[in-house]
Amino acid sequence: MRITYNAPFTLAFTILAAVVIAITMLTKSSLGLLILQGDFKTSSWQHYFGILLYPFSHANMQHLVGNFAIILLLGPILEKKFGIKKMVLMSVATTFVIALIHIIISDDNLIGASGLVFMYIVLASLIDSKGKEIPLTFILVAVLFLGQEIIGVFRHDNISQVAHIAGGVMGMFFRYFVK
Repeated sequence: MRITYNAPFTLAFTILAAVVIAITMLTKSSLGLLILQGDFKTSSWQHYFGILLYPFSHANMQHLVGNFAIILLLGPILEKKFGIKKMVLMSVATTFVIALIHIIISDDNLIGASGLVFMYIVLASLIDSKGKEIPLTFILVAVLFLGQEIIGVFRHDNISQVAHIAGGVMGMFFRYFVK
């Protein structure tokens, strides 16, 4: 029996996020370039890094494990179905869209991969649908996961439910509108 590197994108993403949390924990400070700044300034070149790098940064180990347990579960399945190039493109596009929405509607900092987690969850629930079918499992996922986030928008808990909702919407978009 041998160990295989079965999902290159998923594993590389996970390893990079683990390195970031290790550095954060060792230095006892966050890596500013890996945070989407809530007070985004178009004149600050440092703020632009956060637009695509915030998914690598997490508040603590529990935050990282919560996100990457799901990413490690669904990522290889999605990577096998769509291929590494499409997974990278879908993940980068989702990260960018979430960042733009966040910059427009929020002045809080944003870190973490939970928007991508929601994109993966929705996309996985739609993976075997054909044509214009809508699987019952997807409807239940939407009601359970996205419904909870819609209700959560009204809480002040340092969790970006909007990022979760946007990630879920991007999962639907990729399944039904992108070939």
